[in-house]
Amino acid sequence: MTQEHYKVDSNSMYYLVFAVKTEYSAKGEPFPYDNLFSQVETYQMNGTPFDPAIHNIDDFMVSAYGLYDRYLNAEDKIAEVIDKLGFSKNFGIDGDLIKKEFNNLIVTFDGIIENCNFESVEIKGIQINLLKDKLKIAIEDENYELAAILRDKLRE
Repeated sequence: MTQEHYKVDSNSMYYLVFAVKTEYSAKGEPFPYDNLFSQVETYQMNGTPFDPAIHNIDDFMVSAYGLYDRYLNAEDKIAEVIDKLGFSKNFGIDGDLIKKEFNNLIVTFDGIIENCNFESVEIKGIQINLLKDKLKIAIEDENYELAAILRDKLRE
């Protein structure tokens, strides 16, 4: 993967990698990105932004896409369950914070997809489809500045 200036907040990247790791653990499968997890932990401890340009995250992003897609498609249901269970009242956990963290995973994934260039055919295909979907929405919303940026990204 190559890209120039985009860096990811180390806390956001940590939570994205941790969420994918948790999903692997829940399935009883070994997590194939332990080296990436360790590197992201180091970035987080040092308070340094994660630089996707110096790490090959193509395969990880394919795995993260599955989680991203499920979160995106279940976002309203997740919020509803959090509200119905009364996380704050019944578990002492801030339900709004949980919703914010789910949203942060989506925003982090989107940021990487929109700003990085990948080498893997699989993640490039995912990236192209997501950018095309965002381009359609930008045009429908008459956000032509964003549409031009997305169009240019698709041409790269």
